[in-house]
Amino acid sequence: MGGDTDKDLGPVKRQRRQIGGWLVLAALLLGTKAIGQVTALDDNLKMNLTGLASFGYNGFFSDAGNSNGMLIGGQGSLTGYYYHPKFLSFRVDPYYNQSRLNSTSNSIYGSTGIHTSADLFTGGHMPVGVSFDKTWDSQNQIDFPGAPSFISHGRGTGFSVGWGLYYENKPSVQVNYSLNDSSYDILGAQTEGDTHAKSLSVSSGYTVAGFNLAALYTNTSLNQNLPFIADTSQKVSETTHQDGIQFSASRRLWDSTNWAASIGHSHSSADYAGLNDESNTTVSSSLTLAPLPKLAMNLNVTYGTNYAAALLQGILPQGSPAAPASSSDQILSNSSDYLTYGVHANYTLTRQWYVNGGADRREQNLNATFVQTDTVYTGTGYSHSLAGGSFGVGYSISWFSSLGAQSGIGQTASASYSRPLLGWRSTANFNLNHNTSTAILNYTSDGYGGALGVSRNVGAVALSLNASASKSRVNGLGNSDSLANGFGASVGWRTLSLGGNYGRTYGNGLQLASGIVPVPPPGQVLLPSVLVYYNGRSYSVSGGWRPARRWTLNGTYIRTRYDTSGSASSVLSDNLSTDFLFRTSYYFRQMTFNAGYSRVLQGFGVNINNPAHSDSFYVGVTRAFNFF
Repeated sequence: MGGDTDKDLGPVKRQRRQIGGWLVLAALLLGTKAIGQVTALDDNLKMNLTGLASFGYNGFFSDAGNSNGMLIGGQGSLTGYYYHPKFLSFRVDPYYNQSRLNSTSNSIYGSTGIHTSADLFTGGHMPVGVSFDKTWDSQNQIDFPGAPSFISHGRGTGFSVGWGLYYENKPSVQVNYSLNDSSYDILGAQTEGDTHAKSLSVSSGYTVAGFNLAALYTNTSLNQNLPFIADTSQKVSETTHQDGIQFSASRRLWDSTNWAASIGHSHSSADYAGLNDESNTTVSSSLTLAPLPKLAMNLNVTYGTNYAAALLQGILPQGSPAAPASSSDQILSNSSDYLTYGVHANYTLTRQWYVNGGADRREQNLNATFVQTDTVYTGTGYSHSLAGGSFGVGYSISWFSSLGAQSGIGQTASASYSRPLLGWRSTANFNLNHNTSTAILNYTSDGYGGALGVSRNVGAVALSLNASASKSRVNGLGNSDSLANGFGASVGWRTLSLGGNYGRTYGNGLQLASGIVPVPPPGQVLLPSVLVYYNGRSYSVSGGWRPARRWTLNGTYIRTRYDTSGSASSVLSDNLSTDFLFRTSYYFRQMTFNAGYSRVLQGFGVNINNPAHSDSFYVGVTRAFNFF
């Protein structure tokens, strides 16, 4: 919980940190007095200030050095408005030296920062909103699919501003701009990362002659320098720029018929995976109608000029994948236009039973090959009470015939059931798909998934068990299997609780700033060279005890073991993380006594046999304040 002390510890730095804590406390007290005086002089200014202050003894031990001494921490919340909440309202939330040992924060570091926001004219025609965030010594998360997060130590700044224009019977306008910068180092890794992002959006809406019109413009820029998770001794860099514009219109034609259409153009440039310059223009239209009370239908058509670019927009919801600059995927540069049109219908036979069906034609030019596929499908679903519980089942079958690709039959099935059974509250569900078509026509997928959960109270004892499993693959595509299994159990008895979880997962994903994100089948086909293969297990145990009404004890232990590899890297990275936390709290009057111990081990690649560690303990008190 040492914040900067985990990087460069020494007497001078420790002294500066302690002096800084006292200065913050003095500034808070003086500021509180000054604010109170201003409030008393101006009746139009209404404010409320609350906070928490902590004081205790802290010890911190890591590979970078050790420190111990008195520690001051706290957090505050200043809220208020001037004249009226809809005229000007504001909020300021500072915090200092907040960790999981002395506060509700989950950070192992002494996080420090401030969040501010203000809203002007929220009840008027031109509202404005502004926010600013600044963090030091914050804890960030590096996510792996189906596993607890790995820990990184970061710093960041964020700014956003929004403006709107709203007049009756006039077009509305919304403008939003945001700027974010962050940097971090992963505990146990050899390299650091940083991210710089800018975003601008302008939207408008208007209703005229029964038509609902809308327009949207977006412009985003992202620059990332990230440790390559498959080999943290390497750093990968990528810069992307995306902008797009879209116009849409919709109208109710008759009581049961609605029409909608849109046209949009997007452009992106990037320095990875061959995506140097990609543009896509799409035009779509749909008609939804209900010719009978129990029958709903939809007719749709979509045309686009760049099929791969359209698919990538759905694969990369949080940014662009990181990969070595030498990677290249030829399929992207050979993508061309696509056309999709079809009709779909759903008919309700009874309140519990429905049938559906439809037909589609899809035409794609992908990898210099023209593919045309006709698909016809039908399905049904039924739900009803059964043997004291609730039962549901569904099944669909599709026939697809392709020109220039494969043909076949695809099937999906699902079932669910829940009911009390021998005193247990139980629920179960299962789904299966075989040879179902993907977004890329000449590829199909197989998969299954299911979950089971039971719980029961036996006197004063509460029991709970759960399990889940899923697996999928793209047929004909090597190394496309993905799996996610999990098991969990918990028991509670009066003032005692225990729980545990186990997870097993593997598959392919994209490395983003937040970690590895699994990708759907289009991503496995379009971007094979930038995918990171992950394979890991994790388990955790936790417990809590309240021996007295105001006294609590809590503890957790988490262990994660992951190995990752990238097609552009010959290094297999073996990654390890263990996290132990014990904390006790005693509440008396307006104060809380806190004591605890935290230990984190984390290693990547060659460092797994000598992982970095971060240990800390804390003993202190916290008091709540309500100044005015």
